[in-house]
Amino acid sequence: SIPSLWRHVAIEYAFSLKKSSLYNEERDAERTLCLRHEVISKWKEIGIDFQNNCVFVDEAGFNTRMIRDRAWSK
Repeated sequence: SIPSLWRHVAIEYAFSLKKSSLYNEERDAERTLCLRHEVISKWKEIGIDFQNNCVFVDEAGFNTRMIRDRAWSK
């Protein structure tokens, strides 16, 4: 359940929900884009179907246009 997940993340990992900035400059940096490309290439080599069989958390996905107003912080 959502409350159980919330408790686990907040207590076990000492994370809290904070207001996030609208844009992280490193997100679209050349280095970050190259690293993402390398990861996806490795996934394709070993047969991972990342479009149908993966769950992305926060900004780990591919849509850089999504903006959240809250984020986990430690």
